[in-house]
Amino acid sequence: MKYIYIAFRQSFGGIFNSFENFRLLPALWMSRDAENMSDRMNAYISAMEDRRREILSIRQGKPEEEFSRKMAGCLTDLENCLEKHLEQFWPVSESIEACTAKLQEQPSFFNRLMKTNDKLNRQIDVLQKQSAAIHNEAYIEMNTLLYRHREAVSVHNRKADYAEKGKERIALFPRGLNGITKLPAAVLLPERSDCFDMKAVWQMFNRILR
Repeated sequence: MKYIYIAFRQSFGGIFNSFENFRLLPALWMSRDAENMSDRMNAYISAMEDRRREILSIRQGKPEEEFSRKMAGCLTDLENCLEKHLEQFWPVSESIEACTAKLQEQPSFFNRLMKTNDKLNRQIDVLQKQSAAIHNEAYIEMNTLLYRHREAVSVHNRKADYAEKGKERIALFPRGLNGITKLPAAVLLPERSDCFDMKAVWQMFNRILR
């Protein structure tokens, strides 16, 4: 088993080095997809080392199946967290879009008389505060979830695209049997809660194939 691990580790290391050279092409500079793939491959190398220690040091039971259960529980918790907060968020988001659409319409004499636009602006302000509160609650719960499942998920930090967003964290969820039969799935999380986009995380999560 050690010989197989070393041979495969060397083989994958060659693949990773080739990909890193590929990333040096000018067309791939600042490419989010290329950065995500590099992070996923880095996390996969770490996962291989962790699983190697577990498999070769534990002589009883089935540690690969135990880890796979932990991994499935983590993905289920993430899905439940997103679904719960998105259920609260969608009505608020739709109301903001409806009010914004009304503001863009040519106001009638009656609307100007009743100061309808002022009322719509106040309503949008209230709705945006509700949206921010939902996002903040989801952000806190998601970070708690990552800490609770720290045995399964690895979190890396990297510089964000825009300086005002500060650092960007990437949560890497292992996939496949024992967390090594598939590359990890990457979910991006900003360091600041006000930059957190729940819909974007949901779209990334939908790409996670268990």
